[in-house]
Amino acid sequence: MRHLKALAAALALTSAVTANAAPQDEARVHFLNHTGAAGVVDVYVDGQLLFDDMFSGAPSMFARTLTAGEHTVVVTPHDAPLGQRDLARGTVDVTNGMAYTLSVAQSAGGALYVDFTSGTPGGQ
Repeated sequence: MRHLKALAAALALTSAVTANAAPQDEARVHFLNHTGAAGVVDVYVDGQLLFDDMFSGAPSMFARTLTAGEHTVVVTPHDAPLGQRDLARGTVDVTNGMAYTLSVAQSAGGALYVDFTSGTPGGQ
């Protein structure tokens, strides 16, 4: 019985780790709106909506996947179409099998910019 409990715990741990790991042919990306100055935002990657209605301070609950390579990121107000009132634009380079946090942040001078770091918002 003790071995059965240990096996069940090991399987649960393996499932949790596998769920958080990125597949080898893509990367997992979360989004975090670091600044209230941006308001509620939408995030486009290569012209496709990837995250929508993202409030300040709340990371995305679920990761999205991106293929390896360079991608263009545009952050817009949630109520504006892409290209009309873009708040920040940047380029990110994604590596397969990695987890990243994409965010909009504000410089000391007040300018909004796209930030891209390795790891998840919770540091996992």
